[in-house]
Amino acid sequence: DCRNGLALCYAVTNLDEVVRIIMSKYKSGLERCHKELLKRDPSAGGRVTLEFTVAESGKATNAKVKGFDPEVETCIKAKVGGWLFPKPKDSDGAATTAAFKITLVLQAD
Repeated sequence: DCRNGLALCYAVTNLDEVVRIIMSKYKSGLERCHKELLKRDPSAGGRVTLEFTVAESGKATNAKVKGFDPEVETCIKAKVGGWLFPKPKDSDGAATTAAFKITLVLQAD
């Protein structure tokens, strides 16, 4: 269980790889969440911290989102629940889980 061994999880399911996947596959969903807020407040922006676990299946689970706006948080949390990543494996090649914490910055154009 990666909650007790994050170093192993990061070595096997690389944080850089997870960020690359988020920015290439899921960035547009994050932007849509922010754009809804920009309709009400054109200057809204700030940091959003995502915490989630990549399950043995590769699905993102246990998402927690903390940011500058509750509606953006709710929207992003719903998006994270649909994210898929490569299935994490431990050093012996067995299926495992991997936990991540990432901070993103959402800015008005």
